[in-house]
Amino acid sequence: MSEHDDVYRLLTQAILAAEVELVDGPHIVICRDVETGAAMYSGPYPTGIEAMTKAQRDQESERAAGSVGLEFSVAPLFST
Repeated sequence: MSEHDDVYRLLTQAILAAEVELVDGPHIVICRDVETGAAMYSGPYPTGIEAMTKAQRDQESERAAGSVGLEFSVAPLFST
């Protein structure tokens, strides 16, 4: 294994650890109307997984109702 491989492995581990920590924190769900750009927010949810689950359910509900002009996404809340 080369020194390059060791650095790559350590960097990958650090990035993954940061991502896992980020998902564990509070998140919000963002619903954006693609035509108008108007956005609505819900939450916060205790974890990213819970926010993603809520976003998925909301998106499925909107599609079932015939609405295709809404985009759902999830964002972490950072403490300042």
